[in-house]
Amino acid sequence: MIKEDVLFSCLGTTLKDAGSKEKQYLVDYTYQYEFAKIAAENGVPTYSLISSTGANENSPFFYPKIKGKLEQAIKKLSFKSIQIFQPPTLIRQEGLIRMGEKIGIKIFSGLNYFGLLKSQKPLPVSNLAEKMVEQIKMKNGEKVVTIKSFK
Repeated sequence: MIKEDVLFSCLGTTLKDAGSKEKQYLVDYTYQYEFAKIAAENGVPTYSLISSTGANENSPFFYPKIKGKLEQAIKKLSFKSIQIFQPPTLIRQEGLIRMGEKIGIKIFSGLNYFGLLKSQKPLPVSNLAEKMVEQIKMKNGEKVVTIKSFK
């Protein structure tokens, strides 16, 4: 039985770590959806999901498609409040940052320096966590809120 005030869903993997698209789908969609479904059925009122920039169930690309499908499925569950976070590249703790993330962080930081793609400014994981807690405390009356800006 899952019975709390808020479910924070921060689970995710990469295709490389998962080993196949099927296994990545299992982690990034199935596990999260099934856990959310159980929580909703047990009366957990609030769900907070870390999704992805560009999440879209109709995307031709695998990763944003998974995230978009998850967002749409979660919206159909009986939560009173749902927060969906679509952060830019995340800056994780040293030792956890993968090579592709390091490259992305450098590229976006360089572009941001010139005033380009400010919405994609790399975001420390700790800032995302603070934003998630802050959003939970806000009572705006909307069932679903999608957060794409992290200034």
